Parts: sequence; C-alpha cells; structure tokens
Amino acid sequence: MGFSVADPLLPKAVDVFLHLGDLVSLGHWAMVAIDMMGVPNIPEEVGEWFAGDWSEVARASDALMRLGAFCDSAATGLHSEMDSLAADWEGRAASAAVGYFTDLAAPRGARPRSGIWRATATSPT
Repeated sequence: MGFSVADPLLPKAVDVFLHLGDLVSLGHWAMVAIDMMGVPNIPEEVGEWFAGDWSEVARASDALMRLGAFCDSAATGLHSEMDSLAADWEGRAASAAVGYFTDLAAPRGARPRSGIWRATATSPT
C-alpha cells in the first residue's frame, strides 16, 4: 500500500511564473551552485527549523482524512449491524446494547462526555 501526497496548492505554470525573478537573482544562482556542491542549504535548514516540514504536514493531513473516512465507514457498519441486532433481540440487554452502539456510532461532537472528560470539560480554567 503506497502513500499519496497532497496535491500542490499552485499549478506548475503559476509556480514557474512566480519564480521568474530567480533567473536574474545572483543569490538564487549562488544557492544552486552550493546545492550542486553538496553543501547543506543553510537558509533552507533554518527555514525548516522555524516553519516545519510541510511535506510531512501534507502526509499527516492525508492520514487524518483517511482516518476520518475509516471512522465514517465504521459508523455506517455499526448502524447496519445494530439494526439487524435490534430486529432479533429483545429485553433490557438488547436496549442497553442498542444504546451503547448508537452512542459509539454517533459523530464525536454529538457524544455525551463521560468520566474524567466530563469533569475536565466543565471545570473552570
């Protein structure tokens, strides 16, 4: 299973147009020469230290989107199984199970907070 990377924000043609000034920049050509010599790119390293690695942010974004799709699919499966369970099972245990799975499949913002999370959510900061 391969990992995909987020699509670039700018089309290639727009990116090239925005960097036309690099063709006449002595600093740009100095950095190209330094890069060809294999010396670490100090401005890039410092920039990454301050701004972070955006390709990793894009990978994390893709992972979170896939996780969200998985959770939606799991909730749909839970609803389907809960419907078949409720049709064949009766009594207090059945009602408790249906209530549990309904809460489990609910969107995260719609779930009631319980235990320590309820205490921390209502305590003043």
